Amino acid sequence: MGSTTLTDQGDVGGEDIASGTFTFFPAIAVNINEDVIIGFSASAPTIFPGAYYAGRFVGDPAGTVNPSVVVRAGLDYYVRTFGESRNRWGDYTGASVDPNDDKSFWIFNEYASTRGSPTGIPPEDGRWGTVYAHVPLSDLPVELTSFAATVDEADVTLSWSTATETNNQGFEIQRSKAENEYEKIGYVPGHGTTTEIQTYSYTDSKVASGNYTYRLKQIDYDGTIDYSNEVAVEVTAPLEFVLEQNYPNPFNPSTLIKYSIPENGFVNLDVYNLLGEKVASLVNSVQEAGRYEVNFDASELASSIYVYSLKSGSFNSVKKMLLMK
Repeated sequence: MGSTTLTDQGDVGGEDIASGTFTFFPAIAVNINEDVIIGFSASAPTIFPGAYYAGRFVGDPAGTVNPSVVVRAGLDYYVRTFGESRNRWGDYTGASVDPNDDKSFWIFNEYASTRGSPTGIPPEDGRWGTVYAHVPLSDLPVELTSFAATVDEADVTLSWSTATETNNQGFEIQRSKAENEYEKIGYVPGHGTTTEIQTYSYTDSKVASGNYTYRLKQIDYDGTIDYSNEVAVEVTAPLEFVLEQNYPNPFNPSTLIKYSIPENGFVNLDVYNLLGEKVASLVNSVQEAGRYEVNFDASELASSIYVYSLKSGSFNSVKKMLLMK
């Protein structure tokens, strides 16, 4: 006979329902994802006995349970002793996984109904009713199960996944450097409402060297927002000056020029014709160490060979490019 191991435990005390709440007659079910639902009855000095449930996702912190949800609130007070010393409840409760998807749940429980004519010995007028409810995972908010960042030279790739989504319009990607405020750098659409696992990614390209923090701003269609946890990364400056060959080359009418600088300094990136005349100044400013790219639009120039030059401190590099219209 195999042994069992306790992997997690927690309490459903009903404190989020009302002060002094008692919870009783529970039932539990676990779906294919190892998400858990617990149906139960609850009463307190300020509420009549009603039917409720609480649940937790497999990725939730250990020992925690999500807030209680009311299925049917009690309608009246309830007394049924059947001549005994305790107030008997109906004894019917249940929870199960929907066999159609192995993910959503059905729960069954009782609530205090409106009192009727006294019956029994001694005569008592308490009434209970049974309620059942289907609980799709889509009734629960967007469940972010992971959020991570990886750095490849100057590219930061963010990846995240969700177990369920409800009314999810999408994710706004936000970045902060040092102690600066967050700024929006991108957006990825969500999947609306789904109980299927979804994966997402976004690449923040050509990031200058430094320490950064990223987070997700999840936005519902009704405007409700929520934030993910933060992930911190360090982007390391390149080790040497590099001026790359433009791409595409030949080009018409625009091309991309990439370069790297290993230290902060004043940078000049200029374009010359074959007579040595400057035809464009693309960069003329102080820049931090990092990798950069500049788009050169030559729509106003004639077809020819041109030269582009990168200067910073004692570094000077020149390359040729061909404009063909």
